[in-house]
Amino acid sequence: MTDKQAAPFGSWASPLGAERLAAATIRFGQLAVSGDSVFWSEGRPAEGGRNVVVECAAGEVVLLENVRFNKGEKKDKEDLARKMAALCDIFVMDAFGTAHRAEASTHGVARFAKV
Repeated sequence: MTDKQAAPFGSWASPLGAERLAAATIRFGQLAVSGDSVFWSEGRPAEGGRNVVVECAAGEVVLLENVRFNKGEKKDKEDLARKMAALCDIFVMDAFGTAHRAEASTHGVARFAKV
């Protein structure tokens, strides 16, 4: 049996810090639709913070995570909802805990997605 030790919150050493978590996070932004093509920019901290433009190819699956940080999300902005809806042929809402909110990624996308 090991002895338990107590320490104030946040004072113990941990290999997981905010810097390590943020370094692996891809940031999504600047969504644009041109004809059948959808483009967006991604900030990639793990790659020295470089930004890249990404195009969604036909048949690919796009998963949008942490959309609550996108400008216009909380206010259910139509332009953001339309851009998100343009990413999909079929919209699947699996965020049960937030499905009741009238936000761009819930209510808005459902209004403009094909299915």
